[in-house]
Amino acid sequence: MSAIVYIKCIKGELADKAWKFEVPNRVIVGRDKKGANLVIPQTENTSTISRYQCQFEISPPHILVRDCGSKNGTYVDGKVIGKRDKGVDVKDARKREYPYKELKNGSIIGIGTDGKKVQFQVAITDDGNDDIYNKLDKAMERKVKPADDKAKAKEVLKHDPEAKGEFRNLRVIKELGHGGYGRVLLGEDMDTHKTLAIKQMIPEAATKPQKVKWFLREASFATQLHHPNIVETYAVRQSEDNFNIIMECCDCSVEDLSDVNGGKLGLGLATKIILQLLDGLDYAHNTDIYLYGTDNEIHKVKGLIHRDIKPANLLLNIDEKNQKMYVKLSDFGFAKAFEMAGQTGATLSGQIAGTFGFMSKKQLYSYRYAKPDVDVWAAAATYYTLLTGELVRDFSQDKPGQEIIMEKNSLIPIRQADPTIPAKLAQVIDSVLAEEENCEYPDTTTARQLSNKIIAALR
Repeated sequence: MSAIVYIKCIKGELADKAWKFEVPNRVIVGRDKKGANLVIPQTENTSTISRYQCQFEISPPHILVRDCGSKNGTYVDGKVIGKRDKGVDVKDARKREYPYKELKNGSIIGIGTDGKKVQFQVAITDDGNDDIYNKLDKAMERKVKPADDKAKAKEVLKHDPEAKGEFRNLRVIKELGHGGYGRVLLGEDMDTHKTLAIKQMIPEAATKPQKVKWFLREASFATQLHHPNIVETYAVRQSEDNFNIIMECCDCSVEDLSDVNGGKLGLGLATKIILQLLDGLDYAHNTDIYLYGTDNEIHKVKGLIHRDIKPANLLLNIDEKNQKMYVKLSDFGFAKAFEMAGQTGATLSGQIAGTFGFMSKKQLYSYRYAKPDVDVWAAAATYYTLLTGELVRDFSQDKPGQEIIMEKNSLIPIRQADPTIPAKLAQVIDSVLAEEENCEYPDTTTARQLSNKIIAALR
């Protein structure tokens, strides 16, 4: 038996009813018969429960809950975890991302006045046969902890003397990796002893105005994104001759995890990873972003696209004590506010960036004007690779990557790569990947829709 999550109503109109979840699922609780899938009957007792009250995110053995902007709030074990502020419009409240609360075996969720009108209790069973944390052990060996050896901490970042708060006195322990214009360092805040990741421009790039612009654009985007499935950026600090993006430090990447497990992951683990990625993308594609246009004015736009979704850019934080895994989308170096396409001057005409193995036709020949669907496509391609260990196209051919991508019918159906993939899931993945063939087709799948389709296919 694999992990199972149960939700049982212990008080209210649905008392003694229970729901069983063996695969990932999303449950919206409320009085709205069209929008909610766990509908609370409309009675005098339930009048203080909102039409869209709260949302459960279930990925056995884990379950989270968040409020959906309800009037009277959602409670966990007697404490309110979220509700809309007075005077806030209901529609505006529903658009807001209220924080998730991790639930434990026995947690009680209350809704309605003071959380006492209707109550649910969570039960979790897990026999450990599908214990993903055992699979992470080898990847976790790459985790680097702060060293006491002073020889490894000679480099100290100079800080802005006028900076306030944390991250004014950082030391670098070692380099973790580098790219075209930046390097990522493992560091420590000497005041708080907090382990950090520090992204810094390499000296060669710091002299090139366009690369400085890209780096600062990434910093600007990253500091505006706050979601459990996106790497948190704490601050940007300027030294005398460089810029440093101060970020949370993660344990390993999904690529690391895949490598130490033979190049691919099991269905359960791959699905848990991809659903968390899609949650992060859904947020990024719909959140408000502020940026400068070519008119030097600040513009408020909705939505940011990443343009480089792949296993190497998905990081993992592992809570070993509580056996929890958090997927974190990283590296917004190629990100773009799609509503301002062509109006920021950040992307050069004819420029292409990304990774061919996870790049759609749309992104290849319309990089500058890409929309969220290129991220959704790349997420589906990432899921494909995590499940099969193969890329969606045959890049072993002696041809340029761009040419292989542009070939008609170059996609390899997922069950051709691995016949054991469930048929309904294969249909979902193949259909999303096939959307790239018609680049003028407006009705493309969103991150939220793909998440829902995956969950439905695995029921």
